[in-house]
Amino acid sequence: MEESKKEFIVNEALGYFLKYGVKNFTMDDIAEKLGISKKTLYLLFNNKETLLFEAVDVLWQNFLLEIEKINANIDLNPLQKIVNIYSYSIDIIRTIDPVFILSLQKYQSKVMQSFEENRVHFKNGIIKSLLNEAQKKGLIIEDLDLDFFIEVNLENVDKRIWYEKIISQHSETEIVNYLITYRLKGIATKPNLL
Repeated sequence: MEESKKEFIVNEALGYFLKYGVKNFTMDDIAEKLGISKKTLYLLFNNKETLLFEAVDVLWQNFLLEIEKINANIDLNPLQKIVNIYSYSIDIIRTIDPVFILSLQKYQSKVMQSFEENRVHFKNGIIKSLLNEAQKKGLIIEDLDLDFFIEVNLENVDKRIWYEKIISQHSETEIVNYLITYRLKGIATKPNLL
């Protein structure tokens, strides 16, 4: 029972953090919104940072589960998987107010460090692995420097979408095409791969 209550609180708090940011949403607010006592909340989580760590972890774990489903699709080549992953990522980015990331950066450096470690895993463990697979299969330029390609073309796509307000000015298809697909087509050995 306690685990399911804890899971419920983490998921609900995550929604509030994503919408209102970290600083402006207190443990008192969480207890009030969820209709639980502060005592119960503090029995389950030592402080807001502990709750926030767990909430950010849930955010990443849910994201990675969906990425695994895309990766498991044997009907897609690695480049198509990258496009689908970024398309899904943009759906997630739409649900996260930039104030959440800004408040993590400003007020929660330890949680932000964990968030950044997950971003590095996404870039190196998922995207680079798919590019590496594409290279081995001859789908992209053989002597392409993958690290440099990622750095120049795919680094900080999420930040560009948030801070340049691209997400409010363009459709998901446009964003994916201009930030991902057209760049991948530039390194593809055959234009019809995407």
